[in-house]
Amino acid sequence: HPVGASGVGQVIEIYHQLRGEAGERQVKKTDPTVGVTHNVGGTGGTCVVNVLRRES
Repeated sequence: HPVGASGVGQVIEIYHQLRGEAGERQVKKTDPTVGVTHNVGGTGGTCVVNVLRRES
């Protein structure tokens, strides 16, 4: 799978989740405020973690 594109896709999904715009994929928690992504590239030589928070 395209590693960079997978990570970008994760961030976009969290963005939609935090805004309540994920449709059928929306998490059950009411009014989420924090989301986390984790992506590992190659054989584990690259690891990226993003923490996103929705401002109130």
